[in-house]
Amino acid sequence: PFDNRSPDSAHAYFAGALHDELLTQLSRVRGLRVISRTSVMEYAAAPRSVRDIAGELGVASVVEGSVQVLDDRLRVNVQLIDAATDEHIWAERYDRPMDNVFEVQSDIAQRIVAAVGATLTGNEAMAMAAAPTEDPEAYLLYLQGLEYHRRPGYLRRNLEIAQELYERALALDPAFALAHAALSEVHGSMAWHRYDCTPERLAWQREAAETALRLAPDLPQAHFAMGSVYYRGLMDWRAALAEY
Repeated sequence: PFDNRSPDSAHAYFAGALHDELLTQLSRVRGLRVISRTSVMEYAAAPRSVRDIAGELGVASVVEGSVQVLDDRLRVNVQLIDAATDEHIWAERYDRPMDNVFEVQSDIAQRIVAAVGATLTGNEAMAMAAAPTEDPEAYLLYLQGLEYHRRPGYLRRNLEIAQELYERALALDPAFALAHAALSEVHGSMAWHRYDCTPERLAWQREAAETALRLAPDLPQAHFAMGSVYYRGLMDWRAALAEY
């Protein structure tokens, strides 16, 4: 997990959200084996040496970094470390306007792939470089929603805040497929955790997933959202498996 060094608590969400999206991007590269968010989050509360972490997770390299938001600027320090030698393979410091957040995230992912010697396919390179929205404010709202959505415990209020943030992002960019997929997942979580099991909630979940798929038929998150509709909402296991 990236360290949050933003002095303003309003920006505390950003380190976790950037970390999550970076994991997602790297996980789409066939040449890499990336450890899941669930497995790495425990090290936020109990820091360990890079060598110990790598040994426990069975990995050759570890990415660590810090994120700081000051006014309208984003500062990210990130290092890729060889676990066997504890030496830096690659390190970079970014100081950019907040509007460039996706460019920073994409550049970090591509530099990590190159540094560990993996090869991107043409489709992987295009997917990694393609911004999910042309509206920077919509992307920031999406990242903030993502952090609330993934907070431990899946409390109702956190899910409601995530829904509101995704909806605000979509008000700015109705063609933002990734936000539609995330919104579908929030609706599904509201029903799954028995906060709102009404037919309307299932309809909203399905509508958002279908919109995401219509806008971006090859978006993994859109198929995952549709799989959740079938699995959690309709209990159609065969259709869910096909989407997953």
